Amino acid sequence: MHRWVYPVIGSIINLILGGIYCFSLYYQALQTTYNLSLVAPLVLAYSIAMLLDVVAVFIGGIVYDKKGPKLNIFVGAILLFIGHFIGWSLHAISDWNTARWFYYIGLGMMQGLGVGLTYSVTASTVIKWFPDRPGLASGIVIFGFGIGATVLAPLIQYFLNVVGVFQTFIRVGLIYLLVLVIAGIFFKNPPQDYKPYISANSEKRSSLRFHPSTPLVDLTLKEAVKTSKFYILWLVHAFSAFAGLMIIGNIAPIINESGIISGFNLTYITNTVTPFSMMVTSIFNACGRPFWGEVSDKIGVWKAMRLNFLITAILLIVLSFTYVNPWSFLIVVVWIYFCYGGVLTLFSPATALCFGRKNFGRIYGLICTAWGTAGLTGGATGALIRDLTGSYLYSFYLAAFLSLIATAIATLVARQKLQ
Repeated sequence: MHRWVYPVIGSIINLILGGIYCFSLYYQALQTTYNLSLVAPLVLAYSIAMLLDVVAVFIGGIVYDKKGPKLNIFVGAILLFIGHFIGWSLHAISDWNTARWFYYIGLGMMQGLGVGLTYSVTASTVIKWFPDRPGLASGIVIFGFGIGATVLAPLIQYFLNVVGVFQTFIRVGLIYLLVLVIAGIFFKNPPQDYKPYISANSEKRSSLRFHPSTPLVDLTLKEAVKTSKFYILWLVHAFSAFAGLMIIGNIAPIINESGIISGFNLTYITNTVTPFSMMVTSIFNACGRPFWGEVSDKIGVWKAMRLNFLITAILLIVLSFTYVNPWSFLIVVVWIYFCYGGVLTLFSPATALCFGRKNFGRIYGLICTAWGTAGLTGGATGALIRDLTGSYLYSFYLAAFLSLIATAIATLVARQKLQ
């Protein structure tokens, strides 16, 4: 098959995995079912999933380096189905104090492990097919993860309205299983002696050799963790991902709160504004991935990071003023999603640039624990701030502060040419 087939398959895999970005759609139905007023206990499953996602990405990176992508995809598909099956089984448990543990195991632990194992192979595989354009290639493949909510948000909301929350879980689990198994059959690494250029044209060979994202060394995981570059990447990743993951984990209740402030009908917010907002933000999230990947290929990954994080910080401050109406909120938040999509794109070529591609899977997997840390703290912190203060407003200020710290670090690195 032509090498461009693999980014397409990778995007399809990630599109299905991107259903986790719709997770907040379940909160209101579960609050009604179990008579809950707080959001934080429900967001905790999302936070657990984000944390175990990156644990699984790290484990999956080690397995991928030895076995290739198929095993991770098939095991991940099974875990996702089991997790959603456990979610379906909650219909038999009426007491939240009992049900919550199954909820955290199925839709937190199992979902996180399934997403992480599968996700660990998509960018890693495609970058091997595109050593000449790693930023664009990883951006395209991760595009699918971002666009997932555009497809799945209206579908999940339809299921919720028609069959209820528990039947929705089992239907979503079956979709995961079917799509991932079929896609996994065709997804593979390039041959060991693979070269992207068939033409003998010397200029093309030169463009590959001197591409700005071509690594100069190949470090082992043990060697990588002894460098300052590893910890700088990890810290910047954690701070920069916080904003996007905090908003994604709470987007439905954030929109509900904004709608209530503006006097919108809650049914209209739930059935129309929230699914539509998830679709639009998903599109911007997805489009930001190839865009920022191409930017990093042109100006360098650290300069691209600096620009991305600074724009995010500014937008979060603006968001605090537009928060009074769900439509004005949407106009600003879509650009935060656009930048967040770039965050996920930028760190895979940055890892390859700093440490090489030979042991990329396991090194990138460990770098991605920063993303999981941001997911764990971002979603939970946003919900906790809302439960303590009655508003998400102060969570925007916290996210802006962390984005500015990430901007400062990236600026220093860019000036010192650490890469």
